[in-house]
Amino acid sequence: MNRRELLVTLLLSAVAMKVKAQDEGKELPSAAREKWNTLSESEKNALREKYKAFQSLPPEKKEKLRTALNKFKKLSPEDRVKVKGNLAKWKSLSPEKRSELKEKFNKFRKLDPEKKKHLRERLNKWNKMSPEQKDKFRQKAKRRRRS
Repeated sequence: MNRRELLVTLLLSAVAMKVKAQDEGKELPSAAREKWNTLSESEKNALREKYKAFQSLPPEKKEKLRTALNKFKKLSPEDRVKVKGNLAKWKSLSPEKRSELKEKFNKFRKLDPEKKKHLRERLNKWNKMSPEQKDKFRQKAKRRRRS
């Protein structure tokens, strides 16, 4: 599941509760009702449209989204902030860049476990480097490519 779908799922949960409650002639739980009432009319309409789109998805896609939502609910507040930040970054990417990243991700997924482990170790090593060390590494790599 991509991050965009996760965000939509989160939004849909509030709408789903509202619509389901209305369909069953019940009231929303007070906390959900309070949240719903804080939304503007345009936000409510947008969520209703998202709910309709969700309802039109195949059952397996709905289940995948529900699973992601449940995982998101279990995250710590810090991890939720990270997920939201990553979603924002993803949304800001061009379609071409998203496509490129999806290809790279799928290529990585197909690698054997040992190769994945090696690449993760190299990434961890990279992330621990100071900006100066990273610059030196980049310069060295440029020189190697030229020769």
